[in-house]
Amino acid sequence: MPAKAREPYSAQLNWYLFAPTEVIFAQFWQFICKTMADKNYNTEQHLFSEGQTALSLARQERLMLGQMCGLNYAKSAPDQPTYIGSYILDDTALTAGYYRSVIITANRLKGQKLSALEPAKLAAAISEPDSFSGRFALHQALTGGFAPCNFAKSVQTGAHLDTLKAVASGRADIGAIDCLTWRIFETFFPEAVANVVIAGYSPQMAGPPLVSSFATGSKGFADLTDALDAAFTDSLICEQMARLGILGYASLEHIHYTAFKRCKI
Repeated sequence: MPAKAREPYSAQLNWYLFAPTEVIFAQFWQFICKTMADKNYNTEQHLFSEGQTALSLARQERLMLGQMCGLNYAKSAPDQPTYIGSYILDDTALTAGYYRSVIITANRLKGQKLSALEPAKLAAAISEPDSFSGRFALHQALTGGFAPCNFAKSVQTGAHLDTLKAVASGRADIGAIDCLTWRIFETFFPEAVANVVIAGYSPQMAGPPLVSSFATGSKGFADLTDALDAAFTDSLICEQMARLGILGYASLEHIHYTAFKRCKI
C-alpha cells in the first residue's frame, strides 16, 4: 500500500497585513515557496491558515514559516516552535532584531511628557490582553516595568488600527502600537496618524520571532534559512520589504526573550 502523501507545509504570516502591505508579504512568501519547491517541498500558497496559529501549526509539524508574539514564544516549550530570527527594522535607534512600541496620545495631551502622565487619570486603548506591543509596552513606557497600570479606564480595541482610531477620536487618551505597524501607518495611511501625537517610545525588546516546525540542525531548517537569505538578497524583494521598514532578519539567542516571562496576562 503506498505511503500517505504528506500534507503541504503552511505559512502563518498574518502580521502587518493591510491592503497595500499584503501584496508585498505575498511576494515575499511566494519567493520562499518557489525556492523551497525547487528543493521538493510542497507548500500552500496563502499567507496564513484561518483558525490556526504559528504554534498550532508547529505542533502539527506543518509550519514552514510563521511569526508569533515574543511573549507567547517566551512561554512556549523549547524548540516548539523552532526560532529562526526576528526582522531587522529600518530604525537606527534599534538593535538588529529588536523592536519597540510607539506611544501615542490624544491631541489634548500634546506637549506632555510620558513621565508627567498619571495613568489613574487616563483612558488607555489596549489592543489585546496578551499583546506585548499593544499592552505591556505601554506599561513599560509609563512605569519602567511590566506590572499593569491602574488606568482610569481600559478600552480593548482588538487591533492596532483600532487603537489608533480610539485615541484619534478621543475615546481613549493613550495607546501603544508596535513601531513596524506605525511605520506602515505613516507610509500608507498618513491621514490616519494626523490626529494623534507621538508622546514617546517603549524600551526596545527582542522582536516578534520568525518560527518554523523544522528542527534546528535539520535539512529542512537549513533549506528554509537558505531561502530566507536568498529572499533578502533578491533586489525586488529587498526593495519591497524596505518600503515596509524591514531590512532583513537577525538570529538572537533565546536569553533575549526571557524578559517577556515577567509579563502576567
